[in-house]
Amino acid sequence: MRYTGIIEGFYGKPWSDSQRTLSFTWMKQWGMNSYLYAPKDDLKHRKLWRELYSEQELADLKKLIHEASLAGVDFIYAISPGLDIDYNTEAELLLKKIDQVIALDCKKFAILFDDIPDNNPDANAQAKITNQVLHHIPDDRLLFCPTVYCDMMAQHKVAENEYLLELGQLLDSNVDLMWTGPEVVSLEIPVNSIINLQKVIKRKPVIWDNIHANDYDLHRMFVGPFSGRPVELKNEVEGIMSNPNCQFWVNYIPLKSLAVYCESDSYNPRAEYLKMIPEWMAHFGEHDLTVEEMTLLGDCFYLPGKSGELAKTALDNKLEFSKTVHSMYEKIANISNREMFYALHKYFWELRRVACAIDGNPVTHKQSDMVISFLERLK
Repeated sequence: MRYTGIIEGFYGKPWSDSQRTLSFTWMKQWGMNSYLYAPKDDLKHRKLWRELYSEQELADLKKLIHEASLAGVDFIYAISPGLDIDYNTEAELLLKKIDQVIALDCKKFAILFDDIPDNNPDANAQAKITNQVLHHIPDDRLLFCPTVYCDMMAQHKVAENEYLLELGQLLDSNVDLMWTGPEVVSLEIPVNSIINLQKVIKRKPVIWDNIHANDYDLHRMFVGPFSGRPVELKNEVEGIMSNPNCQFWVNYIPLKSLAVYCESDSYNPRAEYLKMIPEWMAHFGEHDLTVEEMTLLGDCFYLPGKSGELAKTALDNKLEFSKTVHSMYEKIANISNREMFYALHKYFWELRRVACAIDGNPVTHKQSDMVISFLERLK
């Protein structure tokens, strides 16, 4: 596939440059090729897209682009002007901002029109300015995210959606269109749904995959394996890229399992997950946690709408579950990778609150509702 890798495209605190550099190292090791820079809360990427970067910001961005290049990873800079761009008068302003990044030796770009307050997006205007950007940048391909980016947004009538039909006709054939599947967060992406989309947009899409995204519910993380996508899907797309959890350190299994999926003719999500738990734990530094304990944690925070096997069986013996959780909570406090601790602590706290309720400790009415909801999720 043309694109396999990571989209830093979530809402919330962007990753640090050291975390991004580590992700490049992982991608090199795993055979992934693309990193899309699109953090919603980098103000100059989205809300303040017109503003040029300062000298220090440019220096930091140049270093990041260089680190990606050293790892053999394509750094794709995305700009998201759709909140308020005037399509008729601001094309040159957009190109001027892009020129700043081209000067940093960035060759690949994306233009995003997702999540904008426009109930009637102008396909003609978006296509025109996108084609201008394509012909302006050094590379011969450009990634594009439409305003309607999943079946749900097209009222599950993709074949009749005038906006998508127009884009299919008007976008240059070298523009690669991004798509999240049937839903914004798609638990499954059927091959037939993508084949039907191809007929409308006149090209294979690139999957912007939100299965591990958690920016819409920060009480949850998703550390389970990449799943719900048949291996045959790879034949019908230009690429698959993951927009994962906001917390960098919980993404090891989600990202590596995507890499394995991309390279495999047969793929067993659960088997890969169990294989990767000890690999993930190797990044904890010094700790006393066991593989079984971390598998239980991961199974409690597995995938949207789905828990893992240990979480389900744990409910058969709630007192033993509670005892294990209390022990895990004491151990997580002492891991030497403190960034990992801060990433995981709130989720251990959620489990500990459940354990306290199981033990009969008093909780507020609101906490009781949350505990019941958590236990229901695990069933």
